[in-house]
Amino acid sequence: MDIERIFRANPWWDEEWEFSEDPHIASLSKMKYVWNVALPPIKKEGIYMIRGPRQIGKTTWIKKRIKEVVDRKRKNVFYFSCEMLTKEQFNDLFYTLEELNMPLNYIFLDEVGYIKDWQVVIKHHWDRGFLRGKKVVLTGSTSMDLYRGYERMPGRKEEGKEIFFYPASFYDFVVLAKGKEVSISYFFSHLEEMNNLLSQYLLSGGFPLAFNDLLSKGKINDAVYEVYIEWIRGDAERAGIPVEKLIAISKVFINALTNTISWQEIARRIGVSSHHTSNEYAEKLERLFIISRIYNAFPTHEIQQKKNKKFYFLDPFVFWAFYGIAYGKENLYTKAKHLLNTWMPRLVENVIFTHLLRFFGRDYYHHIFYYKTKKGEIDFYMRIKNKTYLFESKFGGKPDKRKDVLYLTQKEIGKNMLPVSYFLYVLGKTSRVANNSEKLAVELRRIVKGFKW
Repeated sequence: MDIERIFRANPWWDEEWEFSEDPHIASLSKMKYVWNVALPPIKKEGIYMIRGPRQIGKTTWIKKRIKEVVDRKRKNVFYFSCEMLTKEQFNDLFYTLEELNMPLNYIFLDEVGYIKDWQVVIKHHWDRGFLRGKKVVLTGSTSMDLYRGYERMPGRKEEGKEIFFYPASFYDFVVLAKGKEVSISYFFSHLEEMNNLLSQYLLSGGFPLAFNDLLSKGKINDAVYEVYIEWIRGDAERAGIPVEKLIAISKVFINALTNTISWQEIARRIGVSSHHTSNEYAEKLERLFIISRIYNAFPTHEIQQKKNKKFYFLDPFVFWAFYGIAYGKENLYTKAKHLLNTWMPRLVENVIFTHLLRFFGRDYYHHIFYYKTKKGEIDFYMRIKNKTYLFESKFGGKPDKRKDVLYLTQKEIGKNMLPVSYFLYVLGKTSRVANNSEKLAVELRRIVKGFKW
């Protein structure tokens, strides 16, 4: 590995270099709305994997962590972007670092998922001792073996080793827009204002470039959509999804949002001969952090994998980026604003799912299902240990009379009715400090006082 290239990637090794010169740190100074991401601290030695989509701020988060450490000791931290490396170059990188004989405590390796067999290289250098005693932070936005690769990492089952980096939640969005947290009394006395903020969140989602544009300029520029559309197109093509099939499958998942659909129907709509191909495409989009699926869990309360599935987007802004791929990206904000009322009930249901998802990570499909019987369908059937929770999104609709269901409404408040904007706000706040299912269960009971599950 070229030593000069390594030094260019770590300019803080020069005592006279200032962090204000770093492009990621500098970009924060240009943003009016800076999202302070809540991720667990990196304190113990071991290998950490941070997963999340592109353009969400993973590298910026890394640079902020590096700045904190560098303020104490400049040569204790190493950073490298691995997106363009081959397996051989990645392997050589560690031997070069060893030859430099620097007192490294932190090693940040950005976008390792693009390297074939990256996990083999990491494990080799851990086993031979070079990485032991260090805090090794890996990030990945996309990889066909990202999930399986991390399973082979030493110490992976220790607490805090696997971290999911999700887009900003509705709670984060409200705090950014208002400049502070809002109290429960303020929330309910200004419910119309909160619902208006939810409408804005359904346009920008939790992606920093998008919500900065919307909150500071009142619109999202075409250039911002272009960034995310090109990310999806480029990574999908790299994953083996041809552009014409991506356009077709974009239309399928947009129009199927909140509805159930089979692999055979997806295959028919995108023009492939086998349901195995439609399954393969969907799986690749899931691993690109674009969509997620949930299964039916009736009548046996177990996953019914052969029955129709429901698909949701990772974030509302990803939905609109997909809309641009499917139907054209020109004047996309104008189109989105015009279509928002039509799509709002379905996007609200989507956001409910993504806020519940944060508490389960990649094992969410063992806990979150839909529930369909001859009498009707429940949007979300959630299982935490031996307890079950039923949620129905009724934004703009009329709640039914089932006593065992929590109805998430636009404005109605009652024994088993709660405004969805408040529900999302509290879930987002809770996920910042306790992203596990047991804390979720405690919070659910607290926010619906008097409601008997």
